[in-house]
Amino acid sequence: MKRPQQQKKQIEQDQEELELRQGTKRLGDSIRWWEKEILSTLSAVDDLDKEMWRPDYAENLDKLVKKTQILLARARVEHGNLDVYEEKIKNFLERKNAQKKA
Repeated sequence: MKRPQQQKKQIEQDQEELELRQGTKRLGDSIRWWEKEILSTLSAVDDLDKEMWRPDYAENLDKLVKKTQILLARARVEHGNLDVYEEKIKNFLERKNAQKKA
C-alpha cells in the first residue's frame, strides 16, 4: 500500500501528465489550423495569379501577401510553443523515470 506522500505525488504526476496531453492536443490542433489557413491563402494567391488582367489584381495580391505574413508569423509562434511543450514533456518523462528507479 502506498503511503499518503506517495499517493499525493502520484496524483500530482497524473494531473501533470493529463495537462501535458491536453495542452499538446490543443497545440497540435492550433498548428494544423494555422497551416490550413496558410495553404488556403497561398491557394488564393495562385488563383489570383490566373487573373492578372483584373484592375484590382495588385490590391488583392497585396491583401493576400499581408495575410500570409500574419499567418506565417503566428505559425512561427505556435511552433515555438511546440518547442516549449517538447521541453516540458522531456522534463516530465525524466522525472517520471527517475521516480521509478527510486
